Parts: sequence; structure tokens; C-alpha cells
Amino acid sequence: GRKGGHKGRARQYTSPEEIDAQLQAEKQKAREEEEQEEGGEGATGDPKKEKKSLDSDESDEDDEDYQQKRKGVEGLIDIENPNRVIQTTKKVTQLDLDGPKELSRRER
Repeated sequence: GRKGGHKGRARQYTSPEEIDAQLQAEKQKAREEEEQEEGGEGATGDPKKEKKSLDSDESDEDDEDYQQKRKGVEGLIDIENPNRVIQTTKKVTQLDLDGPKELSRRER
């Protein structure tokens, strides 16, 4: 707008070093949690995890976080809709071409 805001003074920018430190702390936490879940297999899994984090820093972890975090209450409550029909993918060998074809509601 026309009148310059007074809000600019309150902004505090975090330094890149601080952001890097936070990322490293989060990665370390995630590694420790994975090790606890795995149990005794920590020695064999560690080098692979380190290679992944070096090759693509955040993309893998972001994908994992996206799967874990669901919108709203979905994470807390296991919602199962009996009316929702989930189409199962069939292989070509499993297809039934000879059987009677099911008509859609409109066709009936």
C-alpha cells in the first residue's frame, strides 16, 4: 500500500549456518529413531543411509515425511469407508474375458 509498514523492523532472518545446523539435528534424530525401530541391524544399515543422505539430501526424507503426515485427523483415526470401492489392478493373465460382463448402473 501507500503507507510503508512498521512490520519490517520485527523480522528476524535466520542465518544459513543455523538452518544447516537444524537440518543436521533433524536428520540425526530421524536416524536414531530408525535405529531404534530396526533393533540390532544398525551396523549393516548405517552406510546405506549415509550414502542416501549424501546423494540426495532432502528429497528422500521429504517423501517419507509426506507419507507419515496426513491432513487433519487422518493420522489419529483410521478411517475406513465401506462404500469406497478400491479398484484392484489385475494382471493380463488374471483377466476374465469369457465371463459375463458386469453392466454399469446406467446400462442396467
